[in-house]
Amino acid sequence: MGSFREIDPTQFARYFLDVSYADEDPRQVMDVWLPNEGEGPFPLIVFVHGGGWVSGNKRENTMPGVFKFPSQGYAVACVEYRLVPDVHWPEPLEDVRAAIRYLRAHAAEYNLDAENIAIMGNSAGGHLACMVAALAGRPVMNGCRYGNLDQSDAVQCLVAVYPTVLPPKTRLPQLTATLCAAIRVRRAWARCTTSLWA
Repeated sequence: MGSFREIDPTQFARYFLDVSYADEDPRQVMDVWLPNEGEGPFPLIVFVHGGGWVSGNKRENTMPGVFKFPSQGYAVACVEYRLVPDVHWPEPLEDVRAAIRYLRAHAAEYNLDAENIAIMGNSAGGHLACMVAALAGRPVMNGCRYGNLDQSDAVQCLVAVYPTVLPPKTRLPQLTATLCAAIRVRRAWARCTTSLWA
């Protein structure tokens, strides 16, 4: 998918930079990129950057291949989240879930299809993407307090690129079962998965 680089926002005709999805921290922002053509509503790919939970940001650590999706009719939102050691677990997860709820609440404003949201991430972002997919709508780590709580944080598709996961001896049986269940459910979003790699 290419090497990491600073993203040039001018490659798209329609974009929204540094959209605040919560107001507790300046890092709770995202960039939203829309296809240059069409009126939507556009299916959405939420991308979560890697960086070991301690570094990275939404522009310098986003996989360049993600920006092929707008030319295929997908909107892309690159989420920035708070990093360790400034915050502790599960705040990064709560940030990503809050971003999804914000996007769903503002779907009409950005011409998004609120019922067709995929989450994609690499490395630590892949881990967060897996956790979002597994825990959406479940009362586990559901301490979110960042607005739009009337909206779902569910996603219909999961793409985890070399996700960071727990070592085998620390895997909890409940977490493993939850992730496996989420992966089975998320395979159903055929409209996303058939064209993601085109």
